[in-house]
Amino acid sequence: MKVLKETTKWDNPKQLNHTYILNDKGRLIGYIPLSDLNLLSCRVKWFSKPTSFSKSRRKFIEQPELAKELQR
Repeated sequence: MKVLKETTKWDNPKQLNHTYILNDKGRLIGYIPLSDLNLLSCRVKWFSKPTSFSKSRRKFIEQPELAKELQR
């Protein structure tokens, strides 16, 4: 599992950055809206099926400690 916090600077101020949770194959399995890690337990949105995820034209910071926490 890999957790990526988006740091992209968008031209549109309404575009929000989230924190994305990917499986070992790089497919999206969940996310934390608005990169708000303070309410982690109730804010994680999990998907029933992995979906494709594109990192093109976007910037991310990997969050290995958060990945460990989510695997508990």
